[in-house]
Amino acid sequence: MLKRCNRAMAGKKYWRGPAALDSCKPLFQEHKILTVYSLYILEAAKFIKKYPEKFSKNSEHPDANIRVTRNLTYKGNNLYVKPCRPLNLVQNPLIMLARIWNHLPETIKSVAEI
Repeated sequence: MLKRCNRAMAGKKYWRGPAALDSCKPLFQEHKILTVYSLYILEAAKFIKKYPEKFSKNSEHPDANIRVTRNLTYKGNNLYVKPCRPLNLVQNPLIMLARIWNHLPETIKSVAEI
């Protein structure tokens, strides 16, 4: 729905026909509109900044530094994510928020207020 509205605001074709629709990515950048996924990540970062007491850092857990992963998400300044099964990730939003936060670049994490 967001893509359709964005295309309509730009005066582009917003319905399916015999020809394929154009990409919306330049329109989002032109109108300075965040996508749904970007909004979710922004709200996750805001929540973590607002309620830091709900999360703990890897530096507070000595066993977190022992584990080695390919993407190195267990650095000392990242949030601690308790090892769990994939089903628990869906059931516990705090785990998903911590995982999203750990994948953000350091420049975004260091911003005082998001």
